[in-house]
Amino acid sequence: VGTPQDNRLKHLVGWRTATWLEAMRTDGAIISADGWGNSDVDYANTMFEIGERGITIVGLKTPLLPTGNLICQHRKILTMINSSDSRE
Repeated sequence: VGTPQDNRLKHLVGWRTATWLEAMRTDGAIISADGWGNSDVDYANTMFEIGERGITIVGLKTPLLPTGNLICQHRKILTMINSSDSRE
């Protein structure tokens, strides 16, 4: 997705991705990202935009914070899967 510095462009990235999936008549999507910090804002916004179009979405993120969350939170993001979590 990329991590634009400008907030207007951050929202454009999520909107454009969701619009593209909607045009494809997608029932569901899996998105993934690595790293954390500023890119969490883009990631959460993209998930929100996809969900607003009624598309089921699953997000995979590596790494998450030690708490298992993103830097930013949103009420529509119910569960996060930390794909870098290795249990012995």
